Amino acid sequence: MSLSRIPRVEVGDPITADLFNALASRLERFANLSVSGRSLRHWSSPTGQSLARACPQLTWARLSGDTSPYSFVEVREGPGGDWEELPHGDSGTLLVHEVNGKDGLDGSVVPIRWTSAGDWRFQWVGYGPPPPCETGRLCLSITNNGCSPSGAVHGAVVTWTNANGDVVGICTTSGASPSACCIDLPAPGTYTASVKVPGLAPRTGSVDALCGQDNTVSVNFPASSMGELCINCRYCQDDSGMHPQPGASVTISGTDFFTGTTNADGDLCISLGVGTYTLSVAYPSGFMKTTNFTMFGCISRNFNFAATSYACFRAFDGVPGCEVTHYLYDPTGDLIASCGTTLDGTGSGQCCVSFSDQDATSIGVYKFTTSGGSWSHNESPFQFECFTALAPWVIYLKDAEGVPKC
Repeated sequence: MSLSRIPRVEVGDPITADLFNALASRLERFANLSVSGRSLRHWSSPTGQSLARACPQLTWARLSGDTSPYSFVEVREGPGGDWEELPHGDSGTLLVHEVNGKDGLDGSVVPIRWTSAGDWRFQWVGYGPPPPCETGRLCLSITNNGCSPSGAVHGAVVTWTNANGDVVGICTTSGASPSACCIDLPAPGTYTASVKVPGLAPRTGSVDALCGQDNTVSVNFPASSMGELCINCRYCQDDSGMHPQPGASVTISGTDFFTGTTNADGDLCISLGVGTYTLSVAYPSGFMKTTNFTMFGCISRNFNFAATSYACFRAFDGVPGCEVTHYLYDPTGDLIASCGTTLDGTGSGQCCVSFSDQDATSIGVYKFTTSGGSWSHNESPFQFECFTALAPWVIYLKDAEGVPKC
């Protein structure tokens, strides 16, 4: 049978097995024939029949868009293993269909085929996400905090999301100006930064990020919308004196809510929106202090906290051998500590005592007694600072005429 003897059929007409087999046997010899720019491939069926057919080629494409159909650009694997856009490659807008209608594949790389329907098709099987970046970052820059001159924004929380709304990282701005923080870039694509300062609505910005570089989002804040709160915490618990208190919990409530901890220097600084707040500080030891304040635009508020749980007392100019007992009362009048000492040959003596944390900025009451009864229940205001063995609370036991007493 020659090709001229194969009857022509109309679109939709059935093709008989004989006609199909006759066509297959004649086409076998044309295996190298080119059809629409692509070579025919020799194919053998399970029944032994042969065909020369054109097989649709795969095109690797990076998708864009949130839902199917997607837009695409043709890509190839670059020298470093990253996907790169193919120069003069195919591209299209809203004509790549996932056969099951799967959404959320923005930035994914998939193999697609051109179909007779006049569009591209693929089936998502879980491969082809955007290749990770070996280098590159997403960075936030606050170019103006609403003050003149612009200052740093402390502790703003920056949440980074991809085009699907998934959180890919969080960072916190430093005290540098312009305030900035960065995260590693997961993969090329579009990312949005949401910048939250307590007491203010979030500020947002987006960037189309590429590997191998810093991709920066810049935001500004309204004029006079924020101020700065700085806290310092210290403690005294032995003869080594007053030290910074790291790890103190800081809670701010009111216009907005914030929690944090002091650093190794006992410091914490945070930018706050204008408003009224309650500040609470809790030391690891259990000491707590609370105060209220108002934040105004473009000002700094500073609060210093100190706790002490140690004090030394020294008596001078007394009678040798006299026993002196020292008493310490808190601001409400409750006894919190006492210690005693016997004066030496020079009429002096010292003792130290530990007690539960007291506010080192408050005023208590000090009293002492002597075994001879000459000095009994004398009292004076006592500043809860840090009285160490080298810098004790001092009393003198001479009377008005300069005579030692007990």
